[in-house]
Amino acid sequence: MDTLAGAACTYVLIGVMWANLYVILEMLRPGSFDIPSAWILSPGHIVAPLTYFSFATLTTVGYVMHPVTLQASMLSVLEAIVGQLFLAIMIGRIVGLHTAQRSE
Repeated sequence: MDTLAGAACTYVLIGVMWANLYVILEMLRPGSFDIPSAWILSPGHIVAPLTYFSFATLTTVGYVMHPVTLQASMLSVLEAIVGQLFLAIMIGRIVGLHTAQRSE
């Protein structure tokens, strides 16, 4: 159970880390993301929409908002790749550990 909990925590932390990268990018290059105006509660409050965007990218469920600049697009693609690799590697590792324990 600890391995599963650790994997879940790591997955969530990956999403939070990328959300912070998106916030930094949006602060350095405003307009990097097409954020719906209804999602911005007050000027400068972009953390919640970009956290949503990060988890939508990580889980590849699809976008309501999307990247506009090349830098934002490249970060999004990289996050999607990291998210898929993490899941594939962790599932392979967990299955491998489970199989090894059963054969002993």
